[in-house]
Amino acid sequence: MPTIIPQDILNVVVDHLANDRPTLKTCTLISRFFRYSCQIHLFGTLCLKIDEERRNQQLLCILMDHPALALCVQNLELQLLYLRWEPPTGHEHKPMVTIIPLLLHLRSLRMTYESNYMLAWKGSGELHEAVLHLFNLPTLMRLSLGCIQDFPIDVFLRRCTRLRDLTLTLVYEPDNTPDSNNNPDLYAPSIVTPKFQLDALRISTIQNSGRLLRGLIDSNSIGIQSLRKLEFGRVERVQDIDDCQKALEDCAASLEIFKVSVASETLALSIGNALTKTMDLSRLSRLRKLTLEVDASMPEALPWMHALLDSVSPSNNIEEVAIHDTGFRGTGIDLSDHRWSVVDLAIASWASPSLRTVSLVIGQHWEPASHPKILEGTFPGLSAKRVLAVVSRESLYSKFALI
Repeated sequence: MPTIIPQDILNVVVDHLANDRPTLKTCTLISRFFRYSCQIHLFGTLCLKIDEERRNQQLLCILMDHPALALCVQNLELQLLYLRWEPPTGHEHKPMVTIIPLLLHLRSLRMTYESNYMLAWKGSGELHEAVLHLFNLPTLMRLSLGCIQDFPIDVFLRRCTRLRDLTLTLVYEPDNTPDSNNNPDLYAPSIVTPKFQLDALRISTIQNSGRLLRGLIDSNSIGIQSLRKLEFGRVERVQDIDDCQKALEDCAASLEIFKVSVASETLALSIGNALTKTMDLSRLSRLRKLTLEVDASMPEALPWMHALLDSVSPSNNIEEVAIHDTGFRGTGIDLSDHRWSVVDLAIASWASPSLRTVSLVIGQHWEPASHPKILEGTFPGLSAKRVLAVVSRESLYSKFALI
């Protein structure tokens, strides 16, 4: 039990200060400050799970009795666990739907879905409307959405007003939505005016991401001209690279961190095609960190990485480069294979004094100290600059496979 000052002693102290109004005012202010600080810590972050109806009902009662507590909530995570293909009935998430509109000062919203089930956006009823209310909050600055089918891009773009950080993972668009190629006026810049500028944008494994990304850029409802961090998690189509390049061109003057992950099947289709021609980093004058995720066992991996790294401007300020092997067991990077010298030459040709680390993340165990000659033979330029680091860990692919 925490130590608590007995109420009798507190009464004696207050009675003693009965005529000392300045001190009483100070005590009142201090009391209010501590109370508010405690409330911020207790209610600043909420996690609502759709299958915990009893807990949600208890929280709803607290917020209804003390409405000011709802204003303390700044970060909200909605965990929607569907135990069957059909969406739950409205009664099951009624407490959650009632709580959400009470949150008026939300700064961060994260929606997650467990067990590989997808949320049918149009079939979620009252929950759908409650979440749209959160999109429209002027305080909302960070938004993370995942595993959503039939995502209404038009509603999404109109509702959000002040986002700075956006993450979209496994988001699927409606199949019957007209594509901008067939309807050039769909994303005409004159439809809306820019509402805000994003600082960070992450797009991971999105089916038909081309249209979604064009919507983010061409509609002018979300600006990326001041974007500092851009991540493409697993590019699945060669066509998507054109959209990546469009984004790179729009935020070239501000981008500092760029990460791209390319699927193996995309590499196989892209060599000599759009991928190696359009991934151009020459205009990224402020780029500080570059991360590439690729299946290094693919024969197309080296030509792709060479083309991408060779496009970096000589007048760059890059501090970190990381190459992650995402192949099975992460055994694609053979550090004794001298064909990797093309990567060494590409980086060494533009390496500036600001470059501190070039990391190779591989799956197999590796002791660089016991094989210095191998690294010097395969990566002579980077070894001479003393910036090369080999990191042993499980590959990203095998981790996801276990999940």
